[in-house]
Amino acid sequence: MFEKLIEVLTLLDVSEKDAIKSVLMAVGPSNPASLRQSWMANKSYGNSAPTTELLWSLMKESGFQCCQCGSSFRLQFDHINSDATDHNRENLQVICHNCNVQKRRNNPVKMFDFQYELVLATIDLWKENGELPTYKQTLEKAGSDSACFGGASYMLNYVREMLTR
Repeated sequence: MFEKLIEVLTLLDVSEKDAIKSVLMAVGPSNPASLRQSWMANKSYGNSAPTTELLWSLMKESGFQCCQCGSSFRLQFDHINSDATDHNRENLQVICHNCNVQKRRNNPVKMFDFQYELVLATIDLWKENGELPTYKQTLEKAGSDSACFGGASYMLNYVREMLTR
């Protein structure tokens, strides 16, 4: 079931301990007390915040999943009406970082899925051909017609470096 994950972790020389810590950081919920403190200190949130109990309750009620896509990756709280000072329960929802960014930018592009597809395409092509693929080959394998890697270029360059060590 996790063959591809184990393969990527091995190729990138990630220890089991670091892999587990990364998973926990990625899918574990934020500390509500820290989040509350951050909102209280931030003028854009009206120097106010919901209680830690409310934040934790919303996470539990969501099943620790994004209300938009069901992901457990990098969960956040979204102010539904986009008023960051309105902390009423009815105005808060649990949402993943990707969906929250898309909502703010009104952008349907799945940035993190694109990065994931590019990395897997690079690894697959490297294994098939015994050499690093060109960026064009990577885009074609990932099924993208985009000529731009955007922020994914740094991750792609990291993977390319790790594969040639």
